[in-house]
Amino acid sequence: MEQQLRKKILPVKYPAVTSWPSHAMLFTILESRKESQDWIYCNHIQTYSSKYSFPRYSNTNDAMFIYDYLPNTMNYLMCPWLNTQIINSELIKMKFQDINELITVAINSDSYVYIVINEKYILGELLGPEATWFHHHGLLIYGYDLDTRKYYVADFFRNKKYSFEEVSMDNISRGYADIPDGEEYSKGGTVLLKFNDSATYNFDSELVKNDFNNYYNSTSNGLENLYRISTTDNTIGVETINVGLSAYHLLYEYFPLVERNEVEFDMSNLHAIYDHKKLMHMRINFMLENKYLKTDTSILKEFGDIEHQALQLRNLYIKYLLSNDSLLIKKAITICKQIEEKEQELMPILIDGIICTTKG
Repeated sequence: MEQQLRKKILPVKYPAVTSWPSHAMLFTILESRKESQDWIYCNHIQTYSSKYSFPRYSNTNDAMFIYDYLPNTMNYLMCPWLNTQIINSELIKMKFQDINELITVAINSDSYVYIVINEKYILGELLGPEATWFHHHGLLIYGYDLDTRKYYVADFFRNKKYSFEEVSMDNISRGYADIPDGEEYSKGGTVLLKFNDSATYNFDSELVKNDFNNYYNSTSNGLENLYRISTTDNTIGVETINVGLSAYHLLYEYFPLVERNEVEFDMSNLHAIYDHKKLMHMRINFMLENKYLKTDTSILKEFGDIEHQALQLRNLYIKYLLSNDSLLIKKAITICKQIEEKEQELMPILIDGIICTTKG
């Protein structure tokens, strides 16, 4: 009889990007395996911004703002390096004693588990009883220890900072059971993600050049519609979508409303801008090292400067949250416009320097 494993931890790496959960989760898995970097750098180029509403959860019709890069929601379905299974809650109840059995079986088969739970129990465990507010969110489980009855998990547990933690199996089980009735759109599936060792994906500089052009010209390649398609909550109303460099323009409209306290604004949007510039800097370095660019290395420094400006932009907003100084919002708009102007100047140089060959 095969002996039961007492502990297993799947490979993870703290991700380069941590703005939105979908990206942080995906990069946590992929960056632990070097062979996935070609796919990473061929994607996450096109950006979009949108105004949308959640009338189901809000007493007002005020539109909210989001900035992101693609692929985003359910990006694991588009990644050749991951084999994905989505198991609904009815099947889990039929085939497993409880959610803990499913999680340990999945990890034993080398599958990461992405699951939506009420995180109030693990927040209380990690941060103390004052942190036990209802928090309906997804997290990544990448290991377990039966002797300590702990899971190894990743999510935004501490002041919206992404972290790896050890949490009680019982609190995961309680959180899973505590999703309110009627929330099937989130509890309806637990996602198992297994690294696909048999996959191949070669860097495609022609594809990258096409996406750079779409980004620079603010032209659609259709991917921004994934936001409309992939959401399973039809109460979300998407009012406006801007793509590429024009994605900044909605932010210019939105910031004055933030300054007047007329709308809500998630700081993760500015972190997403920073992550996008960080990825662009990393991508250019990769392309230079692998002879996909014929430009000189000065362009790497230029995009490094843009990355630094994006970090300044995010940090300015943190200062605004602490001080409520409206001048900081005006400074943030100025920095954002400087970033856009610099990209308008540099993107044609970058595009012209691409050597269109496929790595292989």
